[in-house]
Amino acid sequence: MLTYLVVSQAYCICWLQQVLELINHSFHINKSKLRINNSHKTKTEDSSLKPKYAINVKSVCKHYWSQKKPTVEHLNFTVQPGQCYGLLGVNGAGKSTTYSMLTGHSTITHGNIYLNGYDITLNKEKACENIGYCPQQDALCEFMTPRELLTFYSYLRHPNHHHHHHHHRHDHQTFNHKNQVNKMIELIGLQQYADCLIHTLSGGNKRKLSSGIAFIGNPKIIFLDEPSTGMDPQGKYLLWNNIKNAIKLNCTILLSSHCMEECELLCNHIGLLIKGKICCHGSPLKLKQQYGLGYYIDLQFKSNILNYINNNNNHINDLQILLHNYLPNFQLRYPLLTRQEYHYNNNDNNKPLWKLFNALDQLNKHNIIENISIRQSTLEDVFVNFINLYKNNELSNE
Repeated sequence: MLTYLVVSQAYCICWLQQVLELINHSFHINKSKLRINNSHKTKTEDSSLKPKYAINVKSVCKHYWSQKKPTVEHLNFTVQPGQCYGLLGVNGAGKSTTYSMLTGHSTITHGNIYLNGYDITLNKEKACENIGYCPQQDALCEFMTPRELLTFYSYLRHPNHHHHHHHHRHDHQTFNHKNQVNKMIELIGLQQYADCLIHTLSGGNKRKLSSGIAFIGNPKIIFLDEPSTGMDPQGKYLLWNNIKNAIKLNCTILLSSHCMEECELLCNHIGLLIKGKICCHGSPLKLKQQYGLGYYIDLQFKSNILNYINNNNNHINDLQILLHNYLPNFQLRYPLLTRQEYHYNNNDNNKPLWKLFNALDQLNKHNIIENISIRQSTLEDVFVNFINLYKNNELSNE
């Protein structure tokens, strides 16, 4: 087994060196062939020097011949340079299929995708030459080390920095790659495992490496498909910092995640994907205002609450009526836990929030409240609520 591991690792390293040599050779020999003749440029490609949108998805459909309905249907969204767009949806909504088309791995049935102004169907090479991708499933060479794999991708992103005729310049460029790799290892928190074989890493550390591969070389566009899945809290924190720093460098990021806290913290805009269509989109604040469920009131009663209920029936009825106007499920009756959460819907203009505060103040005067906390609807509340609204609407239309 040991011999197999050594031979496999040696093979991977040898393969890496050969690929780098091939890239370098191809870059210098065929450099002129990669240039597109001005007479063949499309209008879209001419404007790609300063495109309005880094990502522009127009009426995209993906229909597999074995399925009756399209996996992705009339998908439309745009992302400006230097922004983070959150693509959310339940499992099977079409997110991974969308990423597959965005990265050129899967053909588009109908519609167009433009990356940095280039049509991915007409000019895939230009469209995809400066993107980073962290797929949902780790795609790693198991018998390389994180340092070797990051070095490989660093050279892939900047092949012209490999091998120069002048010795001192060669050392300088090699140092730049080495420095970039060392920095990325630190940014993703893999210093301790940088020289271990990848197949020995935990799932969380493999996920960190996959995210590092997406960021290495400072690509203009980064696609992140559930990048924080399986990461420990520290790993998530480092990932979030890497995303924020990339945005500061005007990098455009498309992020999908089941962590609503992550999306709310990082995304400028969010699109909710259901059955291959974006059914609602907007900033996190706009979505919470439009589809949120108001506020949640958390009341923590004192230990004397049960005695108070027994001895103050008149006050109890008055308070019950008063609070019930604002909190429909409010009750001061048996059984009553010492901590209760109530929902307040702020859509009724006749019951503004300040009136609820006055009612809570009346309750507090009876010395039965230990603590009152109020929180706004979260993005997770919005997500669940909209999915339920969508399902109910579908059922009513059947």
